[in-house]
Amino acid sequence: SIVFFVNMPERYGEESFKRTYWNTWLDKGKVLTWYFRDEEWKDGTTSIAQKLLESRTPLQRESPRVLFVRFGQGHFICCGPVELSVTDKPTIVKRDKANQDLVEVKLHLRLWENLQLSPEFVCMTRPRKVERL
Repeated sequence: SIVFFVNMPERYGEESFKRTYWNTWLDKGKVLTWYFRDEEWKDGTTSIAQKLLESRTPLQRESPRVLFVRFGQGHFICCGPVELSVTDKPTIVKRDKANQDLVEVKLHLRLWENLQLSPEFVCMTRPRKVERL
């Protein structure tokens, strides 16, 4: 199993969240962007990358992947199981503050329709106007 705990700032100017990349909700909260440092990804060859990608390999049992997200110092909301998508040749999309290359992957929520019944989830995924430093 793999469990993602993602911290999202309530406001992007918060001191503890000053960074050059942000996880972003896409498609009305159905998808969350997430980043690997290139050295942790190594073209999908590291052990964590292999575990994330194993559902693409026929005849292997898929490891569950579950996403928890919170804003600021609030409590984590369980967003349920996710599927990972990444292109066959993921491209380096950004650099972080340490000038390390980042590879973007997307986490697709499998139970998005059910999560629409949660006001906390709906509020969390609603687009916000934010200031980025």
